[in-house]
Amino acid sequence: MKHIILSFVLVTALVAVSAAHTPVYAKEKRKKEKKRKPNYTRAIIKPFKEGKKALEKGKLEQARNALTKIDEIVAKKTPTQDDLFVISNFRYSLGKKLQDKDMTFKGLKGMYDSGLSGREEIIGPMLYDLLYKAGKEEEAVSYLHKTAQAKPNNPNVHIFLAQYYRRVKNLNQAEQSIRHAIGIIEAKKQKAPEDWYKMWLGLAHEAKNRKAFSLGLVKLVNNYPNKDNWSDAVYSFHSTPGLKESELLDSYRLLGAVNALQEIDDVLAYGEAANDAFAYDETLRVLSNAEKAGVASAAAQEVRELRAIAVKNRSQFDQATMKSLEGRAQRSKRAREAMNVGNISIARGEYEKAARFFGLAAEKGNANNKQLATLRRGIAYALTKKNDNALAMFAEITAGKFLQLAQLWTVYSKVEQAKADQAREDQAKENQAQGQ
Repeated sequence: MKHIILSFVLVTALVAVSAAHTPVYAKEKRKKEKKRKPNYTRAIIKPFKEGKKALEKGKLEQARNALTKIDEIVAKKTPTQDDLFVISNFRYSLGKKLQDKDMTFKGLKGMYDSGLSGREEIIGPMLYDLLYKAGKEEEAVSYLHKTAQAKPNNPNVHIFLAQYYRRVKNLNQAEQSIRHAIGIIEAKKQKAPEDWYKMWLGLAHEAKNRKAFSLGLVKLVNNYPNKDNWSDAVYSFHSTPGLKESELLDSYRLLGAVNALQEIDDVLAYGEAANDAFAYDETLRVLSNAEKAGVASAAAQEVRELRAIAVKNRSQFDQATMKSLEGRAQRSKRAREAMNVGNISIARGEYEKAARFFGLAAEKGNANNKQLATLRRGIAYALTKKNDNALAMFAEITAGKFLQLAQLWTVYSKVEQAKADQAREDQAKENQAQGQ
């Protein structure tokens, strides 16, 4: 059994703040108002220009002397907000050049507190990082909260909050913060960075929030459907409480459908699951396909053992016997006979017949049998590319131990549906071009 390993990704923001002062306003305000003229104290203009020029030429001591002169002037006068911003911006830039942490921090704090930077979502986390490293945790997180209030729709701020909450072991709040950050991105019909989804999964896993973990997995494979993500998503389903060994088979069918059976361990696990579910014909088909793809060797001991079990036990039903089983399934009031015929048919690759008998089993079964029959009916439709029918079946599963797997099959069916739609569109364009 594979175990899902999802790394917690630390997201950082590295930003260069311009040395020139240009007040930044919200887009809405820029549309309604003309940019106001900055209000500087006259006495600081000359030393500020001298200091800025010295900084640009690399004359750092001259720049430091100019900053000292500006501070002396400000100490005697009440500075305007514009004064505070340009002085702080200058102090920050000089501090970076001098590698003076205190000067750099003071410059950043002044820019933030001036309220004129327009970059609170950038400067706030930078202040948080500096303060946190200095051991001033309470003051550090206050800047994150201030920034989240000032820029509630900026996802990066919530990423930093998620990191903070994880550091202090508030895992539920951390999971909510990263989920909120992703939600902001998705509300714009965009997809968040792949690392953000993995960060969400890591937090949900640590918080033991299975519902959030399942939702995150579905979003991950929906937005980044590579074989590793599919493999992680499928194997995570195996930790669902109450699963029987035979019920794992449908997850391996999904791996096979998305062509993620590219490692021998996956092929062997699929074969074992099929044998455990008495789907011996499916075992033989999986092994044969893996050998053709070069993933498995017919001479390997594990492959030979799986094949031997399947050959020995496979259902050698002739056509007359199958007709008899099908007739009994239709007459019986129990779901079991119809499930058996459906299971034999799907194992043999007879998906249309399987869908029919799983539907019959769903009509006759209790709640748990009905859910499994509905899931497998959807899988049979999905494997025959009847995606609309498949999606309708998966949509019926809204709770229970098969929910996560139904959601993953839904993602797969939607992807296949989109491919089919695109193929039809391309064909129509080609036909039109040939007609012209």
